[in-house]
Amino acid sequence: MIVIELLGHLKVEAQETLKSIVTKFGIFNLMLITCIFVVGLFACSSTSTLTPTPTPNITPQMDTKTSVPSESTVIKDGFVSVSLSDTSTARYLIRERLARLELPNDAIGETEQVTGRIIFDAQGSIQDSSQFTINVKSLVSDESRRDRYVRNNTLKTGIYPEVYFKIQSIEDLSWPLPSTGSHQFRFIGDITIMDVTRSITWDADVIFSEQSLTGVARTTVLFEDFSITKPSLSFILSVADEIRLELEFSAAISR
Repeated sequence: MIVIELLGHLKVEAQETLKSIVTKFGIFNLMLITCIFVVGLFACSSTSTLTPTPTPNITPQMDTKTSVPSESTVIKDGFVSVSLSDTSTARYLIRERLARLELPNDAIGETEQVTGRIIFDAQGSIQDSSQFTINVKSLVSDESRRDRYVRNNTLKTGIYPEVYFKIQSIEDLSWPLPSTGSHQFRFIGDITIMDVTRSITWDADVIFSEQSLTGVARTTVLFEDFSITKPSLSFILSVADEIRLELEFSAAISR
Protein backbone atom coordinates (compact mmCIF):
# COMPACT_ATOMS: atom_id res chain seq x y z
CA MET A 1 0.00 0.00 0.00
CA ILE A 2 2.79 2.41 0.88
CA VAL A 3 4.46 1.77 -2.52
CA ILE A 4 1.22 2.39 -4.40
CA GLU A 5 0.66 5.62 -2.53
CA LEU A 6 4.25 6.66 -3.26
CA LEU A 7 3.83 6.03 -7.01
CA GLY A 8 0.61 7.97 -7.03
CA HIS A 9 2.30 10.84 -5.31
CA LEU A 10 5.13 10.84 -7.92
CA LYS A 11 2.61 10.76 -10.73
CA VAL A 12 0.86 13.80 -9.32
CA GLU A 13 4.19 15.63 -9.01
CA ALA A 14 5.10 14.80 -12.62
CA GLN A 15 1.80 16.14 -13.83
CA GLU A 16 2.26 19.35 -11.86
CA THR A 17 5.83 19.74 -13.28
CA LEU A 18 4.60 19.29 -16.89
CA LYS A 19 1.85 21.85 -16.31
CA SER A 20 4.44 24.27 -14.93
CA ILE A 21 6.68 23.85 -18.08
CA VAL A 22 3.75 24.30 -20.42
CA THR A 23 2.63 27.37 -18.53
CA LYS A 24 6.14 28.87 -18.55
CA PHE A 25 7.17 28.23 -22.16
CA GLY A 26 3.89 27.71 -23.89
CA ILE A 27 2.81 24.74 -25.95
CA PHE A 28 4.59 25.89 -29.11
CA ASN A 29 7.89 26.31 -27.33
CA LEU A 30 7.54 22.78 -25.98
CA MET A 31 6.92 21.42 -29.47
CA LEU A 32 9.99 23.32 -30.78
CA ILE A 33 12.18 21.87 -28.02
CA THR A 34 10.87 18.38 -28.82
CA CYS A 35 11.63 18.77 -32.55
CA ILE A 36 15.17 20.04 -31.88
CA PHE A 37 15.80 17.11 -29.59
CA VAL A 38 14.54 14.57 -32.21
CA VAL A 39 16.57 16.15 -35.05
CA GLY A 40 19.71 16.19 -32.91
CA LEU A 41 19.20 12.56 -31.98
CA PHE A 42 18.77 11.59 -35.68
CA ALA A 43 21.86 13.54 -36.70
CA CYS A 44 23.98 11.84 -34.09
CA SER A 45 22.71 8.47 -35.18
CA SER A 46 23.46 9.21 -38.85
CA THR A 47 26.96 10.45 -38.08
CA SER A 48 27.81 7.26 -36.25
CA THR A 49 26.57 4.92 -39.02
CA LEU A 50 27.62 6.62 -42.25
CA THR A 51 31.07 5.76 -43.61
CA PRO A 52 32.66 8.31 -45.94
CA THR A 53 33.03 7.06 -49.50
CA PRO A 54 36.75 6.78 -50.22
CA THR A 55 38.07 8.87 -53.07
CA PRO A 56 39.49 6.58 -55.75
CA ASN A 57 43.21 6.95 -56.29
CA ILE A 58 43.41 7.36 -60.06
CA THR A 59 46.86 7.25 -61.60
CA PRO A 60 47.08 8.85 -65.04
CA GLN A 61 47.95 6.29 -67.72
CA MET A 62 50.99 7.28 -69.73
CA ASP A 63 51.23 6.26 -73.38
CA THR A 64 54.51 4.36 -73.43
CA LYS A 65 54.43 3.61 -77.16
CA THR A 66 56.92 5.81 -78.87
CA SER A 67 57.19 5.87 -82.62
CA VAL A 68 60.84 5.25 -83.37
CA PRO A 69 61.76 5.30 -87.04
CA SER A 70 63.47 2.13 -88.20
CA GLU A 71 67.07 2.53 -89.26
CA SER A 72 66.28 0.42 -92.32
CA THR A 73 63.73 2.98 -93.54
CA VAL A 74 65.43 6.29 -92.70
CA ILE A 75 67.49 7.94 -95.42
CA LYS A 76 69.13 11.30 -94.78
CA ASP A 77 68.56 14.21 -97.12
CA GLY A 78 70.77 14.00 -100.17
CA PHE A 79 71.49 10.29 -99.64
CA VAL A 80 70.60 7.61 -102.20
CA SER A 81 69.48 4.09 -101.32
CA VAL A 82 69.56 1.04 -103.60
CA SER A 83 67.50 -1.76 -102.00
CA LEU A 84 67.37 -5.32 -103.32
CA SER A 85 63.93 -6.66 -104.24
CA ASP A 86 62.60 -10.05 -103.17
CA THR A 87 63.11 -11.38 -106.73
CA SER A 88 66.91 -11.28 -106.41
CA THR A 89 68.73 -14.63 -106.59
CA ALA A 90 72.11 -15.76 -105.28
CA ARG A 91 73.74 -18.92 -106.63
CA TYR A 92 76.90 -20.98 -106.62
CA LEU A 93 78.32 -22.86 -109.63
CA ILE A 94 80.90 -25.62 -109.08
CA ARG A 95 82.38 -27.75 -111.84
CA GLU A 96 82.12 -31.41 -110.87
CA ARG A 97 82.38 -34.84 -112.44
CA LEU A 98 79.47 -37.21 -111.82
CA ALA A 99 79.61 -40.99 -112.11
CA ARG A 100 76.56 -41.12 -114.36
CA LEU A 101 77.88 -38.54 -116.84
CA GLU A 102 80.79 -38.78 -119.25
CA LEU A 103 81.62 -35.06 -119.21
CA PRO A 104 81.99 -32.59 -116.34
CA ASN A 105 79.02 -30.40 -115.52
CA ASP A 106 78.17 -27.51 -113.21
CA ALA A 107 76.49 -28.13 -109.88
CA ILE A 108 74.22 -25.12 -109.36
CA GLY A 109 72.57 -24.23 -106.10
CA GLU A 110 70.53 -21.09 -105.57
CA THR A 111 68.25 -19.19 -103.23
CA GLU A 112 65.97 -16.17 -103.43
CA GLN A 113 66.44 -15.38 -99.75
CA VAL A 114 68.70 -12.42 -100.43
CA THR A 115 68.38 -9.06 -98.71
CA GLY A 116 70.38 -5.87 -98.45
CA ARG A 117 70.99 -2.40 -99.78
CA ILE A 118 73.66 0.08 -100.71
CA ILE A 119 73.53 3.61 -99.29
CA PHE A 120 75.42 6.52 -100.84
CA ASP A 121 75.89 9.89 -99.17
CA ALA A 122 75.49 13.15 -101.08
CA GLN A 123 79.04 12.83 -102.46
CA GLY A 124 78.59 9.22 -103.59
CA SER A 125 80.55 7.56 -100.77
CA ILE A 126 79.38 4.13 -99.56
CA GLN A 127 77.94 4.10 -96.03
CA ASP A 128 78.83 1.50 -93.37
CA SER A 129 75.37 -0.10 -93.36
CA SER A 130 75.71 -1.16 -97.03
CA GLN A 131 75.56 -4.96 -97.01
CA PHE A 132 74.02 -8.00 -98.74
CA THR A 133 72.89 -11.03 -96.72
CA ILE A 134 72.30 -14.47 -98.24
CA ASN A 135 70.49 -17.28 -96.43
CA VAL A 136 72.64 -20.24 -97.51
CA LYS A 137 70.53 -22.66 -95.48
CA SER A 138 67.90 -22.32 -98.21
CA LEU A 139 70.24 -23.16 -101.12
CA VAL A 140 68.73 -25.79 -103.42
CA SER A 141 70.25 -27.66 -106.38
CA ASP A 142 69.00 -30.47 -108.62
CA GLU A 143 70.28 -33.11 -106.20
CA SER A 144 68.88 -33.40 -102.67
CA ARG A 145 71.82 -35.54 -101.47
CA ARG A 146 74.23 -32.79 -102.48
CA ASP A 147 72.05 -30.19 -100.76
CA ARG A 148 72.10 -32.09 -97.48
CA TYR A 149 75.88 -32.45 -97.65
CA VAL A 150 76.35 -28.76 -98.41
CA ARG A 151 74.08 -27.74 -95.53
CA ASN A 152 75.53 -30.16 -92.97
CA ASN A 153 79.21 -30.34 -93.93
CA THR A 154 80.31 -27.84 -96.57
CA LEU A 155 78.73 -24.68 -95.13
CA LYS A 156 77.63 -25.95 -91.68
CA THR A 157 74.41 -23.95 -91.96
CA GLY A 158 73.20 -25.12 -88.56
CA ILE A 159 75.91 -22.85 -87.12
CA TYR A 160 76.39 -20.36 -89.97
CA PRO A 161 73.02 -19.96 -91.74
CA GLU A 162 73.98 -16.76 -93.59
CA VAL A 163 76.74 -15.37 -95.75
CA TYR A 164 77.46 -11.63 -95.58
CA PHE A 165 78.97 -9.29 -98.12
CA LYS A 166 79.82 -5.86 -96.72
CA ILE A 167 80.35 -3.35 -99.53
CA GLN A 168 83.32 -1.04 -99.04
CA SER A 169 83.52 0.73 -102.40
CA ILE A 170 82.36 0.70 -106.02
CA GLU A 171 84.75 1.33 -108.88
CA ASP A 172 83.96 2.73 -112.34
CA LEU A 173 80.45 3.87 -111.44
CA SER A 174 79.66 7.50 -112.21
CA TRP A 175 78.07 9.86 -109.69
CA PRO A 176 75.27 10.86 -109.51
CA LEU A 177 73.89 7.40 -110.27
CA PRO A 178 72.91 6.93 -113.92
CA SER A 179 69.21 7.12 -114.80
CA THR A 180 69.45 5.22 -118.10
CA GLY A 181 71.67 2.79 -119.95
CA SER A 182 73.82 -0.26 -119.30
CA HIS A 183 76.90 0.13 -117.10
CA GLN A 184 79.78 -2.09 -115.99
CA PHE A 185 81.52 -1.55 -112.66
CA ARG A 186 82.96 -3.44 -109.69
CA PHE A 187 81.80 -4.03 -106.12
CA ILE A 188 84.66 -4.30 -103.63
CA GLY A 189 84.11 -5.50 -100.09
CA ASP A 190 84.41 -8.21 -97.45
CA ILE A 191 82.57 -11.52 -97.69
CA THR A 192 82.08 -13.68 -94.58
CA ILE A 193 81.52 -17.41 -95.13
CA MET A 194 81.18 -19.32 -91.89
CA ASP A 195 83.81 -17.77 -89.60
CA VAL A 196 86.22 -16.60 -92.32
CA THR A 197 86.17 -13.08 -93.82
CA ARG A 198 88.09 -12.12 -96.96
CA SER A 199 88.10 -9.19 -99.36
CA ILE A 200 86.71 -9.94 -102.84
CA THR A 201 85.65 -8.06 -105.97
CA TRP A 202 82.45 -8.60 -107.96
CA ASP A 203 82.16 -7.65 -111.64
CA ALA A 204 78.71 -6.21 -112.30
CA ASP A 205 76.66 -5.52 -115.43
CA VAL A 206 73.70 -3.29 -114.58
CA ILE A 207 70.87 -1.59 -116.47
CA PHE A 208 69.65 1.62 -114.81
CA SER A 209 66.37 3.51 -114.89
CA GLU A 210 65.27 6.51 -112.84
CA GLN A 211 63.81 4.50 -109.93
CA SER A 212 65.19 0.96 -110.38
CA LEU A 213 67.95 -1.21 -111.76
CA THR A 214 68.55 -4.83 -112.78
CA GLY A 215 71.80 -6.68 -113.22
CA VAL A 216 74.12 -9.53 -112.36
CA ALA A 217 77.38 -9.57 -110.38
CA ARG A 218 79.97 -12.38 -110.53
CA THR A 219 83.06 -13.40 -108.58
CA THR A 220 85.16 -16.51 -107.92
CA VAL A 221 86.54 -17.87 -104.64
CA LEU A 222 88.43 -21.03 -103.67
CA PHE A 223 87.33 -23.75 -101.27
CA GLU A 224 90.60 -23.44 -99.40
CA ASP A 225 90.24 -19.66 -98.95
CA PHE A 226 87.39 -20.24 -96.51
CA SER A 227 88.34 -23.70 -95.22
CA ILE A 228 85.31 -25.15 -96.99
CA THR A 229 85.01 -28.93 -97.30
CA LYS A 230 84.34 -30.12 -100.84
CA PRO A 231 81.31 -32.35 -101.33
CA SER A 232 82.30 -36.01 -101.03
CA LEU A 233 79.57 -38.39 -102.13
CA SER A 234 79.52 -41.70 -103.95
CA PHE A 235 78.02 -40.27 -107.15
CA ILE A 236 80.51 -37.36 -107.31
CA LEU A 237 83.87 -38.39 -108.79
CA SER A 238 85.65 -35.03 -108.55
CA VAL A 239 85.06 -31.38 -107.63
CA ALA A 240 86.98 -28.34 -108.94
CA ASP A 241 88.81 -25.99 -106.59
CA GLU A 242 86.88 -22.88 -107.66
CA ILE A 243 83.43 -21.75 -106.55
CA ARG A 244 81.79 -19.26 -108.89
CA LEU A 245 79.32 -16.97 -107.18
CA GLU A 246 76.56 -15.01 -108.91
CA LEU A 247 74.09 -12.45 -107.68
CA GLU A 248 71.26 -11.79 -110.12
CA PHE A 249 69.39 -8.81 -108.77
CA SER A 250 66.77 -6.14 -109.19
CA ALA A 251 66.59 -3.15 -106.89
CA ALA A 252 64.62 -0.01 -106.15
CA ILE A 253 66.44 3.32 -106.18
CA SER A 254 65.44 6.02 -103.68
CA ARG A 255 67.07 9.27 -104.77
